[in-house]
Amino acid sequence: SIVLIDENDKIKNRLYSFGSHENGRTGVGLDSSCSLQKVKNVENLEFKVISSRNDNSAAISKDGELYVFGINESGCLGLGNRENQYIAKRVKSLKNYICDDVGISHNHMIMVSRSKLDGKRYYFSCGTTEHKALALNQFEDNNNNRIFEIPTEITFFDNEKPDDFPMRVSV
Repeated sequence: SIVLIDENDKIKNRLYSFGSHENGRTGVGLDSSCSLQKVKNVENLEFKVISSRNDNSAAISKDGELYVFGINESGCLGLGNRENQYIAKRVKSLKNYICDDVGISHNHMIMVSRSKLDGKRYYFSCGTTEHKALALNQFEDNNNNRIFEIPTEITFFDNEKPDDFPMRVSV
């Protein structure tokens, strides 16, 4: 489990985890302790959004940077590989975007972001196209399961514009 904790009533939401650290799912390395601990590599950052499932987690810093950790065999962490991540790591491919929301599951992740250049809203997803989970209609078909290891922009049909959709996601 991961939680945001307000430290010393200064509204500094720090990222903590507890429970089984198997497969790096809690971001504290391979420590066998189940006690409450700060997630490694982000100890001094403040966070505004967290999303977690059984085997992986994502968190958005106050500055809009996306950090991920846990099982990554489907590329769902968006790091450009399929290696499990035992401590929090920033998703560098989104460096030109401010992340506003994230939803993560065992095999895919969806992000709502704004461009740092023009402020326009963009939706991205990564992981496996199994069950059309990525909303990447231009790449999905019923016969082939594809893996996207880096966040890929979701394109919409007809006259739909990303600014017309809600800013919250849930997967």
